Amino acid sequence: MKKILYLLNPLSGTKSPKKIIQAIQQETTKRNIPFHIQNIHTIHNYKDIIKNADITHIIIIGGDGTISTVLNELIHSSIIFGIIPTGSGNGFAFSLGISHKLKKYFDTLFEGNITQIDLFSVNNQYACSLFGLGFDAQVAHQFATQKKRGLISYISLSLKNLIPLKSYSFHIKTENVQFDIHAYMVVVTNSNQFGNNVKIAPLAKQNDGLLDVVILPKINFLTLLLQYIQLLHTKKMTNLKNIKTNKIIYFQTNNITITNIDKAPTQKDGDIYITEQTIHINIIPHACKFLTTIKT
Repeated sequence: MKKILYLLNPLSGTKSPKKIIQAIQQETTKRNIPFHIQNIHTIHNYKDIIKNADITHIIIIGGDGTISTVLNELIHSSIIFGIIPTGSGNGFAFSLGISHKLKKYFDTLFEGNITQIDLFSVNNQYACSLFGLGFDAQVAHQFATQKKRGLISYISLSLKNLIPLKSYSFHIKTENVQFDIHAYMVVVTNSNQFGNNVKIAPLAKQNDGLLDVVILPKINFLTLLLQYIQLLHTKKMTNLKNIKTNKIIYFQTNNITITNIDKAPTQKDGDIYITEQTIHINIIPHACKFLTTIKT
């Protein structure tokens, strides 16, 4: 028998928790499904909760950071997860085809496909969507200190950090290649976007057993912008046998080690991540089950 636990992060994004709770109560009750709503900040042991309450489904109400927090505790469990995206970016949810509109979301929740989704580990911590070093992490660090959250605040901070645009030195190593590069940003992702449908890795899929790596090198900003637009249009990956460090680098791998030589700021799923000099990242295929619009 289906039994749902809704985990609410009331601090995520700008949506009203009261309206979300009302919609949950209305939509779940009319389907005669037992459910419970709990504030995520009151939970100390996720495993005990699902064990003692016979939970079959956990619906996470929050952004990528909230999802990552829950999955770090419940990876490889038998629970079926869902998302009501209320974060500032919601890259993970939007990559799964989940709408930001509540009414459309409930169609996915109660009629969606159960899909096996990959996660990845970052120095033995789990991530669901994106790990970044450099520019996007710098914005994430500043965003975390803002009293006012939301897309407008994030865009404002991004524009402020464009001048001056700081670059960092990295050493990149996979099973097939290794090279040094001076770059504005390195992104390792399981999603095709940063969030808000702003694409970064056009071929990324959350169930293909691969990490997508995108590196923005230190080159003229206009040239970089044109290369970025071209990448999104052509979806062409870099030939790893002929890497050019004056062009955007895009490739797929199942593991990567990044030496963060200049200790560039880092972020994991939109949240501040401790800056470490050596970062090992590995894909974890089919780590959890999610309700999605993906056809299986």
